[in-house]
Amino acid sequence: MSEATVRAGIVALVTTAVGTGNGAIHNRQRYAPQLEEFMSLYLDTTADAVRAWTVSNGQELRRSTGLGTRRHTYQHVVRGYWSVDDAASSETVFRALVTTVLDQLCANRTLGGVLTQGELSKDNYPSLVTMHFIRKGKVLVHYAEIHVWCWEEVQM
Repeated sequence: MSEATVRAGIVALVTTAVGTGNGAIHNRQRYAPQLEEFMSLYLDTTADAVRAWTVSNGQELRRSTGLGTRRHTYQHVVRGYWSVDDAASSETVFRALVTTVLDQLCANRTLGGVLTQGELSKDNYPSLVTMHFIRKGKVLVHYAEIHVWCWEEVQM
């Protein structure tokens, strides 16, 4: 199992949780030098609003278990972006989606079977680390960050 395989499993679960019509889901953070191009990566044209999710690798820890194996622990960061629309109670809508993503990740300890020799860390369940406002280009958006830790045992 590779980091990319773990990331793909998380992307699949986020895709299931978020459903259609709730933004693009990228398997990495996306950047562009020009504002228009940058915004096109996060803009949902059907809603004419920023709605996007990214999954990227945070940390990777490797430790010997002393028994001829090594434990690899991966941290992935799920980031959600959602345009602020006070009249539409966007904070409530976005928070419900974030909760759905958390529930989906917590309910699938092997990431839908991707983790065959490990699982999501029992000590660190997927956690909402922060939720606040940020600017994405010229747009004020809700921002959420979920950390997901998982591990696998690798023969040395």
